[in-house]
Amino acid sequence: MPLCSFRCSLLLSLLTGLGMLFPSHIFAQDPAPDDQPEWIQEEDYLYRAYFDFTGQAGGVNDNGQGLLFIPLAQDEESLFFADLRGNIFDDSSAEGNFGLAYRRMVNDQWIAGMYGFYDVRRSQYSNIFRQGSFGFELLSIEWDFRVNGYVPSLKQQRVDSLNTAYLSGNNIVMRAGEERAYWGTDFEVGRLLKTFPESNLDAELRGYVGGYYFDNSAPGFQEMTGPRARVEYRMFDLPWLGNGSRVVLAGQYQYDEVRGSQGTGLL
Repeated sequence: MPLCSFRCSLLLSLLTGLGMLFPSHIFAQDPAPDDQPEWIQEEDYLYRAYFDFTGQAGGVNDNGQGLLFIPLAQDEESLFFADLRGNIFDDSSAEGNFGLAYRRMVNDQWIAGMYGFYDVRRSQYSNIFRQGSFGFELLSIEWDFRVNGYVPSLKQQRVDSLNTAYLSGNNIVMRAGEERAYWGTDFEVGRLLKTFPESNLDAELRGYVGGYYFDNSAPGFQEMTGPRARVEYRMFDLPWLGNGSRVVLAGQYQYDEVRGSQGTGLL
């Protein structure tokens, strides 16, 4: 995601943006010599590994997420990286996401990207669910476009003590003694709404709108379809955190007939 100095240098900073709600830190140096690839010159890396943490309150579950970003190959127009995430939820469930992603500048205005993940989730009843997820994105300084797909193992898990419908996370539903994972898709469109050049902070306001659809063909399991909206206030290069730092304050709202209205705050 863009830092002040990078917004003035085409779209290099967008190459390390990790999609929805995941902060990034970027460090730039002079390019490596022409006779050696940049991605094997440690001292000349444009993008470096980092760890980040996000907290979320509200919605289905409160949770904390750790994220590890690892560049694998890079030059001034493209980036191939590993994206490793771990989530712990307030209902004792947990999730790990292990992904690879590639982004490339297609011209001086836009970056295109694609990514794939292997996801493993342990429910609060200690059942294990696995899924593959994938996505495509198109990014510019002002606009974000993203679409994602989720393909889980559809094997059900028994929960003998459970006799009523209950939702765990975004796509695991429990009812009548069974837990099942939902397949589905979601998308979003985001836009830069405002910058704050008059303030002492390098900050911006972004808004996102989109929707989602999740379903399972088993009898008695309802589809979940609805709109989603989010607003983010982003602050960069904060004096008390140092150059390259970033803090995001966000609020999200979504609605479907299964879960009803859900509001979420994130930091």
